[in-house]
Amino acid sequence: MNPTLPTLIPYQDHYPYVPVMVKRPLATFDPIAVAKIVHQMGNGFALTIDRHQRYSYFSFKPQRSLTGRQLAKHKRPANETLQAILNQYRTPRIQGLPPFTGGLIGYFGYEYVQQFVPKLHLKSPATADLDDLGLFLVTSVLVYDHRHHELGLTQLIPTADLAATYAVTQTALTQRLAAIIEQLQQPLHMQADQATYARQVDRIRQHIYAGDIFQMIYANPCLGTMSGSLLAVYQQLQKTAAPYTCYFKQANFEMTVASPETLVTKDGEQVATYPLAGTRRRGRTPAEDRQLAHELQTSPKEIAEHNMLVDLDVTI
Repeated sequence: MNPTLPTLIPYQDHYPYVPVMVKRPLATFDPIAVAKIVHQMGNGFALTIDRHQRYSYFSFKPQRSLTGRQLAKHKRPANETLQAILNQYRTPRIQGLPPFTGGLIGYFGYEYVQQFVPKLHLKSPATADLDDLGLFLVTSVLVYDHRHHELGLTQLIPTADLAATYAVTQTALTQRLAAIIEQLQQPLHMQADQATYARQVDRIRQHIYAGDIFQMIYANPCLGTMSGSLLAVYQQLQKTAAPYTCYFKQANFEMTVASPETLVTKDGEQVATYPLAGTRRRGRTPAEDRQLAHELQTSPKEIAEHNMLVDLDVTI
């Protein structure tokens, strides 16, 4: 973690907070992917500054959210309130760290000039009822250095009991940064690892040998997170050859599905089943048709599966 503890000790008598950062190499970086995480977590910001050096800054959970209307309710002027916050979280500028490691970030509207010049009275109201200011107080910032291709996570730590806080923060930041990078690099992951999945397959095979079951469809789902709607996925499913596609939304639950087969269908007094299991494609020639049919009729696996499907359909 940078800076080192000996580097920070001289600052503890002059500043209430000091910034620290852990970082890791990251060759490819998608600011939009991180901005989506910001959006999912509520309040936050994404900012890219491309001047002498290029940095992208992100924050997920601001310490405080401030607006002009909120500050107007206080007895003292908004400028004094903001200056008090800046004094409370005052930090040194340390070489080797990004220009912004924490503090106040957001926007000031043009109307905020009245805080500096009280005699100035604007004739027209703020555009679209926009607040005079909107700021976040952030004590931790995710920052990407585009020049050196490094992703870092900063934290403002109090200088009181600096040594103990430094050690705890180093462990916490390292773990958080690793989790963020994993989320960015692996949007999908398997529910069970390979060893766990293999053990469960062996257990299923024992039940088959014992005659407890014909077969089991044991899936290992891919899990991940996303933002937005599944309508875009449903749109893509329309391009497949699946005869059944579905989009379903109820309250905050959303689902989209595609299925290639009909387990059972009823039309009046007629009931039919069209499972894919235990079937073969049609042959290109009559001879190939007969060969594929012979495989279905003589394969112990296919015979067992047919028996299972008939039993299932009769039960249904």
